[in-house]
Amino acid sequence: MAVTLKDVASEAGVAVSTASRVLRGDPHPMIGAGTRERVMEAARRLRYRHNVYARQLALGRSEVVGIFASALMEGVNLAKFQALESAIRARGYRPLLGHTAGHDELQVQSAKEFISSAVEGVVVANAGRGHRHALEVLAERRIPIVSLEPLEGVEADIITVDRRAGARLAIRHLLDLGHRRIAMLHSQLDRSPSWERYEGYREALAEYGCSVDPSLLVPIVGASRDGSYALGYETARHLLAIQPLPTAAFCSNDEIAIGAMKALAEAGLRIPEEMALVGFDDIKVAAYAPVPLTTVAQPVAAQAEQAVALLFEHIANQGPERPPQVVQIEPRLVVRASCGAAAAGRERRAEA
Repeated sequence: MAVTLKDVASEAGVAVSTASRVLRGDPHPMIGAGTRERVMEAARRLRYRHNVYARQLALGRSEVVGIFASALMEGVNLAKFQALESAIRARGYRPLLGHTAGHDELQVQSAKEFISSAVEGVVVANAGRGHRHALEVLAERRIPIVSLEPLEGVEADIITVDRRAGARLAIRHLLDLGHRRIAMLHSQLDRSPSWERYEGYREALAEYGCSVDPSLLVPIVGASRDGSYALGYETARHLLAIQPLPTAAFCSNDEIAIGAMKALAEAGLRIPEEMALVGFDDIKVAAYAPVPLTTVAQPVAAQAEQAVALLFEHIANQGPERPPQVVQIEPRLVVRASCGAAAAGRERRAEA
């Protein structure tokens, strides 16, 4: 007997309508990551195949584009997905989300689900460590791929934000304010986005005659599934243990910065008087943090639009074959109160 949507819903312990939304890739705000994971796991266990597009497939078109995402759907990652979804729908296609919520071992499974849904192309919003094998599965089927971040070992157009330039903006701003003991709260430096931010940090310090003090490099601690706010809160405990205490901290994203802000406040430190904070991304909540956060803004909408436009060029087979291209989009610094140079709405663009 064929497995039905009702069977999947029952197995996952959710309503049929919820199971349907998850399997369609609908990013409904009331459906949490845990629920999505349960539904997808139930569908895998039961070997359910969502096949509502048989008519389009019979015509050789699915009008579906996959969005490959491995990170938790929060902050800038959620903003990227929403921008990609909007750009895809604007072209009359339906986005299908392949979300592994940080579980790298599920990435190949997501790729296979894209294939079974006959996606016409895939945009990589963010990729985990195991992305290479998963994307090779798609490339073998000649499914076009465009990515919002660098990929290892996979040929694809890359439309990314110049994180290196963004980090230089942030650190120059702190240096201009007189800070010299500037900590960096960072994720793994063997990953491209983190390394790019570190290089910008190092380069800006060098411009002012300063070198990197290894004691001021603070690795982010904790499990990613806890969410970045909690990681920032926990990591700030290590920041507070540095003696003498840094006068400023550059954080790898805004959630880390806001989580750290809470821990610093609980420890009795005044921001920015006793420690300045800078984030990265300019998520919506950054302007409404207890102390409005200075941050490097990623132009997410422009990045998503360029990526989707390139993907649809591939789908339409417009023009001759060409080598993959890398496009870097310029970030900007949004200055708020967390550095002591309050000027709400003031911005500074990256310099060459």
